[in-house]
Amino acid sequence: MREAADVMGRRAGKKIKVVAVPSAVARAAGAVAGRFMPLIKDLAAMFRWFETGRYVADPRRQEQLFGPVPTAEEALARFTDELRTHSNGDGPASHPSPPGGLTRTPRTSRCDQVQAPTP
Repeated sequence: MREAADVMGRRAGKKIKVVAVPSAVARAAGAVAGRFMPLIKDLAAMFRWFETGRYVADPRRQEQLFGPVPTAEEALARFTDELRTHSNGDGPASHPSPPGGLTRTPRTSRCDQVQAPTP
């Protein structure tokens, strides 16, 4: 997570602070929010699957359909640019927070914060 924050921070010209959230807290919050927001419930199920270790990324089909698969750095740079493009300049981006529990604080703060569950 720290590496992702560093890549995005360099691209955005900002310092991004990473805050660890214990996985039990993230799971509990997801269980409550998931009752009202189906997306949260689906994300929680996805993360449980990732934690099993059975998920293995195989980008060969993606490459066949869409061309070369971007590196992690390229994907983060594109995502950072999209956040900047969709932002109105006075606050967080005008679209919902990105997946995985990542959140952004208003631009008036000294740094953006990225929060992610800890294992």
